[in-house]
Amino acid sequence: MKKVFFIFVVLGLSATTMAQLGFGPKAGLNKYALTGDDQSYLTSFHIGGFVQIPVSGLFAVQPELLFSKQGNAFEENDEKFGVYTTYLNVPIMLQLNTKSGFYVETGPEVGFLLAAKSKETGAPDLDVKKFFKSTNISLGAGAGYRFKMGLGIGVRYNFGLANISSEPNIETKTTGGQISLSYKFKAPG
Repeated sequence: MKKVFFIFVVLGLSATTMAQLGFGPKAGLNKYALTGDDQSYLTSFHIGGFVQIPVSGLFAVQPELLFSKQGNAFEENDEKFGVYTTYLNVPIMLQLNTKSGFYVETGPEVGFLLAAKSKETGAPDLDVKKFFKSTNISLGAGAGYRFKMGLGIGVRYNFGLANISSEPNIETKTTGGQISLSYKFKAPG
């Protein structure tokens, strides 16, 4: 009898959580840099989606899947140089949501390197993916506001924790900020 009661409690909580589950698209601007001697920020974009899973009260876990362009960009004597990386990032943010719509968040992010190119004015692009490790680890911290209709705006800063250089004796981290727009749909039920 206790097992049957436990199963009904778990199913009831699951149904309640599913009814509160939110998901949707997310996109925005990035401003990232590769740390090192010539640190210079590159403005680019990210696009993807998220699922917001209520945990208890005001807390939620929000896993995301974001296609993100990152890297460095320099300009010197009318010449442009840059290292452009493309990542598939998977942040998992713990959020504290207020009833008014404001939230703060923090959590880890794992990035999977898809491409890395070196670009210079007047020269062909070079594939430099072999000089980077295939994964990146960051810690994100941010805040935002979600309107009752579902539209949200957020800012986040990602602190690079892992050395992404595959070259010995070279330490490079990717670090930067994001501003995003999102729209949260509620799960049917």
